[in-house]
Amino acid sequence: MCGRFLLDADYEALIERYQIFEDIQGIYEKKIEIFPSNRVWAIIESGQQQKLLSLIWGITATIRQREKQIINGRWETFDSKPFFKHFMPCLIPASGYYEWHRVTKAKYVIKGESALISFAGLYDPRQGRVLILTCDATPELAGIHERMPVIVPPEESKRWLNERKLEEGPHAYAPQWYTENLSDVEQLSFFNN
Repeated sequence: MCGRFLLDADYEALIERYQIFEDIQGIYEKKIEIFPSNRVWAIIESGQQQKLLSLIWGITATIRQREKQIINGRWETFDSKPFFKHFMPCLIPASGYYEWHRVTKAKYVIKGESALISFAGLYDPRQGRVLILTCDATPELAGIHERMPVIVPPEESKRWLNERKLEEGPHAYAPQWYTENLSDVEQLSFFNN
């Protein structure tokens, strides 16, 4: 699961990592804690270039006649559920994410080795909203929580962004996608905040 994340890399790192040719210096700001319903950056494929969009985290859905915000989708089933069929793939830049221990409720921040990691996301161009795909946690992180965001390594970015329908199914992709070393795990508190 991913309920909060952070993006504290410099904007130059964002431009370099994603080969963005837009001037974002005046609008980019570091965020130490990003919450659902906040605006987030997303990278999409536009023609032959990657483009940066500002989207709202959480896709609106009506479930049992009640409006809900869906912030995460399951990697294992997203390509077979009708709810996701009109969504497009994107990358969500992050410096790491927060997770709460399922028993102790201690808060952890989990970061990768590099300044930026990319979550696999799906966005709804009609709503201007996005969600993060999650998968089973790696053995190193499963003791904190059983789910984690799908991390797309740089060499797989274009492949993910160009997928409209995963012909091979998600399991053909997933095994190599969470190999990013997320060994920087720091406990922040013993309280749910």
